[in-house]
Amino acid sequence: MIRLEHLQIGYGHCVIAQNDNDIACAKGKFITLIGANGTGKSTLLRAISNNQHVIKGTIHINNTNINNISDLDKSKSI
Repeated sequence: MIRLEHLQIGYGHCVIAQNDNDIACAKGKFITLIGANGTGKSTLLRAISNNQHVIKGTIHINNTNINNISDLDKSKSI
């Protein structure tokens, strides 16, 4: 399961994407990201893979904060 909690992502202090709600995707399910250019779709994917700074909020994979998961375990989980 991937869970996003009150997430703000972007570059520096420039927020690209913000969601004040929690979003979860259960194992085996698919999510589609749809939006215009520059709305943060790729930035969100980079944040989930921990390659993009999170301004605010947390990302969990299998109920563990991504900052506490090794790159190897993260790649196996995603």
